Amino acid sequence: MTYKAFLFLILWIGSILLREYALFSSVDELLALFILGVGIYNGALKSKTFVIVSVYFSVQLIYSLFLSYNLPIAIFQDFFMIARPYILVIIIGNGYFKLNLKDQAKILKYLYVLMFFLFINVVLTLIMGRSGTHAQSFAIYERNFSLAAVVYVVGLLILVLKKDYYFKKWDFPKILIFISLLCLIPLVRQGKYYGVIACFFASYFYASYIFPRYFDKEAMVRSFTKILSVFFAIFMIVGVFFLAQDKIELYYITDNENVARAMMVKALPQALEGNYFWLGRGFASYCTPITGKYYPPLLYELGLSSVFGLAPGAAYFIADAYFASWIAQTGFVGIVMYIFLMIYIIKPFYLLIKHKKMPGRILHLFIALFSWILIFSFGSGGMFGIGSFIMIILGFLRWRAVCLLNNHHDLKKEKTSHDIS
Repeated sequence: MTYKAFLFLILWIGSILLREYALFSSVDELLALFILGVGIYNGALKSKTFVIVSVYFSVQLIYSLFLSYNLPIAIFQDFFMIARPYILVIIIGNGYFKLNLKDQAKILKYLYVLMFFLFINVVLTLIMGRSGTHAQSFAIYERNFSLAAVVYVVGLLILVLKKDYYFKKWDFPKILIFISLLCLIPLVRQGKYYGVIACFFASYFYASYIFPRYFDKEAMVRSFTKILSVFFAIFMIVGVFFLAQDKIELYYITDNENVARAMMVKALPQALEGNYFWLGRGFASYCTPITGKYYPPLLYELGLSSVFGLAPGAAYFIADAYFASWIAQTGFVGIVMYIFLMIYIIKPFYLLIKHKKMPGRILHLFIALFSWILIFSFGSGGMFGIGSFIMIILGFLRWRAVCLLNNHHDLKKEKTSHDIS
């Protein structure tokens, strides 16, 4: 195993297992800095996307320091937390931080052990009757919500790195991951996870049985598959909204002044009034994990300090509306940048389908990862915390898609859409 792969493995596992302990809370930041350092060393500064995004976040940082809606230390910490996932997906997704096939195989062995440990943790937590979002898990994690997030990201990383992940092949790691994900439904009992797990298994079914016909030789079969794909996409979207219906109504439809997420969304127009429309209020100004520690005066001005879960010293829900936070802090330009970043992520996957090179399993994993981003950005902290790990995995998957498009030597044995079983 190369030193790069070894450090990545150590920092990844350390971040996953110890991130909730105050003494080790900076391990995930070390992982991000390590990937950033390797990426720059390998030529990330030559990437136009990396330069554009880096310049944007740097300008937004200077703007935030100029406005001074919070302490400089809070602004710098918020800047790093918000910029981190996007910088990581660009570096990894462009191949400036990659793992060769031998390193991937060795890393997978350790991830299998970690996954088995997490599976045992999930099963024992259920046996002990500790189900529910905020219930305490059997070991390590304070809440089941945290355990479920780690199970999901570790399972997805394994599936992305497995070169022999095929639909018709059921080996022990794949069975373990699928059972663990199913166990998350009674473990967490939360609409967001119902939606994510539903997208995972629905996309698996679609990519296994429907998508292969997308490139059939018969024009009628191709046309029927395209129509069926549209209906399946609508079915997935409607299904997710149905599973999270009560939460959507509570957070975004009802006018309840006691619901933190609803009030964070409701306060957006006032936060962006006047000159703040274009660039927002700046980092560490509006409802992020950092503002829970360094409480900003803006929340007093907007009347959010009196809302349950957003009050100083008791800001339990202050990081639970990622999109609202992003828009308030970055304004209209931030919305444009977010769309730019999403297009950057999606583009190679779209081109794989367009050029008839898309393996079904890559489509399945892309939907599983991207659905997590969308669902948790609307209903939770999105890219805060665990979101960085999702973006790292998505970066590896994006690089695989780029390799397939370019027939890259790293993936000579990768099968295309004509042989996806």
